[in-house]
Amino acid sequence: MAEAALSLNHVFEDAQAAADQYLASLKAEEADARAKADELTAQAQRDADKLLADARREADDIVSRANREADRQWELFRRHVRRAPRAETGVRLLRKNVICTKAGCTRLAKRVQ
Repeated sequence: MAEAALSLNHVFEDAQAAADQYLASLKAEEADARAKADELTAQAQRDADKLLADARREADDIVSRANREADRQWELFRRHVRRAPRAETGVRLLRKNVICTKAGCTRLAKRVQ
């Protein structure tokens, strides 16, 4: 009976050792999986940060180009308006409801000169 108990005790010890080894193996796999997940998360964050920075840079470029084009169009308009009084149409002056042409000036519906 003592032999049987001793033999049974070895079986339990072997089973416990196998269970401990299996548990240690699971913990090591969990640590590896967590490390891989952390690295994937960090890489995803770096990718997202780069995409966001690129999008902001592109948006800034678009706004900058739009502002330059608006400035260019405004300058063209200003030049056109400055030349308008001297245009071949005969209109020389347009201020405060007065239109002056080669034929004379008109204020509202009344002839001034």
